[in-house]
Amino acid sequence: MSINYCLVTIISRPFCQITYLCVLKMKKLIYVITFLILIPLMALARQTPQDLAYQREIEIAAGLMELGAFDSADFHLRHVIQNMKVLPTKISFYFGKNSLSLKRYKQSINWLNKYMELAGTTGQFFDESVKLLEKAEEEYRLERNQEIEFMVSELHGEKGVKCEGTETIICPVCKGLGVVIKEKNFGKEYWPCPFSDARGLLSCSDYNLLIEGKLKPRN
Repeated sequence: MSINYCLVTIISRPFCQITYLCVLKMKKLIYVITFLILIPLMALARQTPQDLAYQREIEIAAGLMELGAFDSADFHLRHVIQNMKVLPTKISFYFGKNSLSLKRYKQSINWLNKYMELAGTTGQFFDESVKLLEKAEEEYRLERNQEIEFMVSELHGEKGVKCEGTETIICPVCKGLGVVIKEKNFGKEYWPCPFSDARGLLSCSDYNLLIEGKLKPRN
């Protein structure tokens, strides 16, 4: 055996080992990349043509919102919500945001909260949802306060009653239900009566203060 052959063998063996390890790492990297590419493709393949049409309709609604066409956006979003079997998380954000623009504050609060619950803090629209939710809640409080003031103003002129003992009187605001029911465009809205107890009752003295416009509503 020649000296040259021995030298080649000694030098080549480490090189082969290094090359083999590199090939293994490359194969693993290729497998990982392929897997990451296939995941969204497999998910896309599972979607029906109708699902893809609904996805496009959501994007159309988002574009209409940017143009200020909130009623048209609402039409498309409602169509998707009513018909798509599995709703994507982002539609909760879009519907909540659009509802705020349409001054449907309670609806906006519900859908923005739903988006934040589903998407979590890493959601694409999480930060914007927080800001929109704060605005929706503030507008909702103002709206409720205005409605309460109007309901109380309608009681002006009612006669007070003479209080004897600890008798209770049915609250004229909630009609003894303990909740105020307001008719909205898309159904009824319920919220706790700001004056009565859970049974819809007032003390006699509170009743007299209410019809005089002096009883402060609970927050």
